[in-house]
Amino acid sequence: MIKARSICFMFALLLHTCFDQAIAQTLPKVGGRLWTLPLNHNPSGALAYAPLSDLVFVGFQTGGEILVVKGASGQLLDIIRNETWYDPQTGSPLAYVRDLSCSLDGTRLLIGYRSVSQRGRVVLIDYPSKQVLSDSVFVGLYQWEHMHIKLSPSGRYSVTPADTGFVQKRIKLHDHQRGNSLILESNPLLPQGDFDSHERYFTYPVKGNVMGTQVTNQVALLQLDSLDKSPKIYNECGTSTLSEDGRLLMIAGHAFNEATKPIQVPRFATVIDIATDSIVWQLKSGPVVDDVELAHFAWSSDASRLFLWRSSYKITTEWFARIFYNFGDSLPNAMMCDTCAFDGSIYHTITPNTMVTSSVANSDLTIGFSVGNWFYGLVAENLSPTTSVMTEQDQRIMESTYPNPTSGNVYLQCRHFNEVRNWAAFSILGDRVAQGSLPIASSESFNERMITLPAHLLSGMYVVVLTNVGDSPLCTHVVVKY
Repeated sequence: MIKARSICFMFALLLHTCFDQAIAQTLPKVGGRLWTLPLNHNPSGALAYAPLSDLVFVGFQTGGEILVVKGASGQLLDIIRNETWYDPQTGSPLAYVRDLSCSLDGTRLLIGYRSVSQRGRVVLIDYPSKQVLSDSVFVGLYQWEHMHIKLSPSGRYSVTPADTGFVQKRIKLHDHQRGNSLILESNPLLPQGDFDSHERYFTYPVKGNVMGTQVTNQVALLQLDSLDKSPKIYNECGTSTLSEDGRLLMIAGHAFNEATKPIQVPRFATVIDIATDSIVWQLKSGPVVDDVELAHFAWSSDASRLFLWRSSYKITTEWFARIFYNFGDSLPNAMMCDTCAFDGSIYHTITPNTMVTSSVANSDLTIGFSVGNWFYGLVAENLSPTTSVMTEQDQRIMESTYPNPTSGNVYLQCRHFNEVRNWAAFSILGDRVAQGSLPIASSESFNERMITLPAHLLSGMYVVVLTNVGDSPLCTHVVVKY
């Protein structure tokens, strides 16, 4: 008993010390909605943004459709339809837009289509002519929900799976200008790397050993003008991206094992100067509440700004959510509002009980675009802490999730509070973990509804969706349970 008490005391002291490391201050909230484009049917999670032409591309689960939307206004400009491609083995139409990637100017679009038989192909097209440049960049099994493709900034290079069967262990780097390709050892179920804007480098995940642990996403860097040379391997793991000028390598996220499951390796958000091979900035994680810590993130193209999900005891619980850092800082400077959609990551749906959402941002990380079936539309949000597009009413509603964190009961304010009849809680992976119904609101409800998260739910972050009698979403909140 004495030993147990001593351990508890030491843990409490550790927490107190960790909290002292972070100045408890209220962060400004960002995420004011710029526009919303309602969608008539379910998005697939395929989402891409072309910053030079300000075009957003959105894929769907049926019909092979891709919407083309103006980023500044939310105006629907065009619809790309697939009406001719079929699975040659089964004859099933390739109607599920599984993944999207585009060139910076939006003139090249790499599309991953899938059929109900989980076979598919990756197609490269020109836009706006919609001319097919290659209808078989990849053809084979496309069964995995997290299989990824990537197009380089100019559209010269593309990255797809290399193996066409059930076992997926390699990726293929295609050079569409020279008409050749290179096979690389890498797991295609992981995010498929990044290019700098000059296309001098390509960074991607490889199998290796980091800090004495076998991982499948050790960071590798390949020089595209020296493909005969071996890539440089860094003693880092996670998801790597490159700054626009190719000077910096930015890394964040989990370490993954062979089954693409997160493993317990110390987590960092790191910026490396490629020329000097030195770390120029780093955030270190600590003891975590759940696996969301540093898992979902987004960098600005020059590494000056970083978006992260945090759930570490190294910071105050008031910051357990989606927060922003400026390069060089150890403390955050802003956080997403509880009801905002941007999350810096991609989920995909396979059952009616699974949430689907995707987010991308502009190069400055000041505007985010998100699509999902839990807020029924494509939305654009302001991510800048220096400007505001929110009305006083919007700000009041966005801040009304309390207490947050909570041990069970939580009050959720909703503009349509009198229409709320049901609620559902989703894990950070998109699985429905709890749900309930609510009585008709009284006039004294003050625009808010109270729900109780079940005691069996583990500590962590959850997306709580309030719905009407027809189960259509009305309001969405991010709630932390401790």
